[in-house]
Amino acid sequence: MADYFADYYWKKGVPQGIGLCDPVKGISYKIVTDPYHKRYTIEIYESGVFFELAYDSFLLDFRKLTPVEQTAWQREAIHTTPDETTNVIRNIDDRIIVIETIRYVDHLSRECIIHSPHQVLLAKQVMFYEKLQDPFNGVILYDRYDKPVMVKVYSLDEKGEFAELLEEYRDMSKLPAKFGGK
Repeated sequence: MADYFADYYWKKGVPQGIGLCDPVKGISYKIVTDPYHKRYTIEIYESGVFFELAYDSFLLDFRKLTPVEQTAWQREAIHTTPDETTNVIRNIDDRIIVIETIRYVDHLSRECIIHSPHQVLLAKQVMFYEKLQDPFNGVILYDRYDKPVMVKVYSLDEKGEFAELLEEYRDMSKLPAKFGGK
């Protein structure tokens, strides 16, 4: 029988349960994987009844959000305005894997909403800039329930855009407070 958890966090792109709980009491999360750990889902239950999927690695596998995996990905703009750009992201097979909508504030990308090709919300990225009084220069990737998945800290180039990756956090149980950790 599967375990039900009171909450969850992300570690290296894999969901981790926090606090075993009785699924019939309030909100609970069930983390499901196959025997080979190829696919993960997070199911949400309300008072013991299935509510919805919080995550499915079949749609977007957070474990594959690494430079090596993304090398063959291609971005193609399909809609552009001064305030936002919508792109399709294709994998090495030329298959659309996600649609991203990047929103700009004062010509800086501040948010990227990530949907499946079926328009299911999968995740979002929030961009931070010290020149805008943010605590750091970088990006936090959140799942669709605003749980941080990873944090990347960058240096900025002369144009004020992200340049060199300085730090990367993929274990959200050890996330420093300035990035939203405890």
